[in-house]
Amino acid sequence: MTQSDGKKNPSRSPASGSRSSSTAGLIGNRLREMYDDVAKEPLPDEFVDLLRKLDDNGEGDDNESA
Repeated sequence: MTQSDGKKNPSRSPASGSRSSSTAGLIGNRLREMYDDVAKEPLPDEFVDLLRKLDDNGEGDDNESA
């Protein structure tokens, strides 16, 4: 790859670009796998209870902010 002054830029070659693209793809796949594993975990009971309480307290208040 050349810089604007016509000199070659040794830090980036075409091969390193494809290598980093491949690495990014592998990282992306692994992150998706990890996210899917976490998303499949059940919610803790305390969290479910909190959401239920918030829903119960908010009944009838849907139009209050309008």
